[in-house]
Amino acid sequence: MSNVQRWRYEPDKPRQYAVDSGNAIQIGDLAYFEVDDVRAAGSMTYGDNLENSQMEFRHKFAGVAAQASASLATDPIRILSTGVFEFPCASAIWELHDLVAIDDNAGGTALTPQQVIKTLNPDAAIGRVVKAEASAVTEIMVELWSQYSAPALIEAGGEANVVRFFEDFFGLAVSTGGPWAVVDTGDATEAMVADDGGVFRLHIHATSEAEDAVLYFGDLANFSLTNLQRIRFRARVQTIPTDTVELVMGVVDAHNLDDDTVGTSCWFKLQNSADLLMESDDTATDEDDIDTLLNLVATKWHIFEIDFTDLTDIKFYMDGLVCTDAAPTTFVQATGATLVQPYFSLDKASGAGVADLDIDWIEILSLRD
Repeated sequence: MSNVQRWRYEPDKPRQYAVDSGNAIQIGDLAYFEVDDVRAAGSMTYGDNLENSQMEFRHKFAGVAAQASASLATDPIRILSTGVFEFPCASAIWELHDLVAIDDNAGGTALTPQQVIKTLNPDAAIGRVVKAEASAVTEIMVELWSQYSAPALIEAGGEANVVRFFEDFFGLAVSTGGPWAVVDTGDATEAMVADDGGVFRLHIHATSEAEDAVLYFGDLANFSLTNLQRIRFRARVQTIPTDTVELVMGVVDAHNLDDDTVGTSCWFKLQNSADLLMESDDTATDEDDIDTLLNLVATKWHIFEIDFTDLTDIKFYMDGLVCTDAAPTTFVQATGATLVQPYFSLDKASGAGVADLDIDWIEILSLRD
């Protein structure tokens, strides 16, 4: 097929991989690993049937090519290891979260590098549908994930052993059920706001007083750090924190009105400025106020991610790019609480500082025991 940019949204976790010298790759190709380089899906040896070929491809799936590579070229190219893409598909009606696998050609002799098909086998799946289609279509929006973007999933026994939590804040009323709870102190507010797609806002008012606005699971911590793979969310700082206001976004074991005295935590942080910081505390190693060297701009949306696949080297991302400081600092979670919850907080001890945090959606990926 010709070069087609198929990525649509969500962090794409780009990787740079060398290309097999005898293999041409087009932008939009589904790519796989063979030893130490990547190749287009059509180059993989076809098995005795489609399903067996799909299962082999799933375990070698590297991602979607974002750059082309001519035959005989070996320079590394950019591969998107996860994200939401739009791909041609075998004509079908689709339900939300239907699993997808790579398709083959009409003759059943080779895999097609730019087409997917519905599957009921989680061990063949490379992704799932994110937009239902009530009538048969030949293009579909799918979230794809490479095994190499979350290594622990390789031995996890397939999609059935993966916990995926997703909140999009459509008509959410935290006081009427569901996992969410709020902390509301002083004139702070926590509520849905009128915005396209559903947005939850935490607000600190200018009243000179102690205030807290928190969205969390009410200290019902459901995610084991040993199984947690990532938390990812789309958020914007509508009003940059001023005076003594502090903002945090990430995970924690239990709520405390003083963010600096919690037990186990790992989060992004802003402290009375637009300066984006990172923090991690496992009660033994406390990495505090680590500067990403990035400044946020009020009203601008970003996609944030904290990757827990290696608890000896936790990674922070913003808009798909890794955040780091000059050192760089290594973040670990070796001791402390074993269970955590999502946690978004604005607070001030006193003063007339203000801040607004808007949260569009939250996704958590974890493994089951």
